[in-house]
Amino acid sequence: MNNLFNISSIQAWSYIAGFYEGEGSCGFYFNKSCGRPNLTVTICQKSRIILDKINKFIHSGTVYYGNAATSYRLCLSSAQARWFLNKILLYCHCPIKIKQLKKALKLDKKYIKPRRTGF
Repeated sequence: MNNLFNISSIQAWSYIAGFYEGEGSCGFYFNKSCGRPNLTVTICQKSRIILDKINKFIHSGTVYYGNAATSYRLCLSSAQARWFLNKILLYCHCPIKIKQLKKALKLDKKYIKPRRTGF
């Protein structure tokens, strides 16, 4: 079993959800150039180590070095973001983050037609 810090999968998802609540954000945006809608998730951190561990655990997303923020970002979009948000929703506790998460998923459902994906 691939896990985060030698802990159970439930504990790992709880940790990731808490980390997302503190350092992450999500949103549903329309691309300025083509007008295509996109669900995104971003988690920022000064150290890349934890983002790489989360990335390895979820087998999804990409870690970037932020241009102006001098921090690293784990970014997920579209189907990856949808899968991730649905996975952590059960473990979130912060009412503001839960509301943000549900709103983004609701907009995604409204504008995106279901397709077959690996997530």
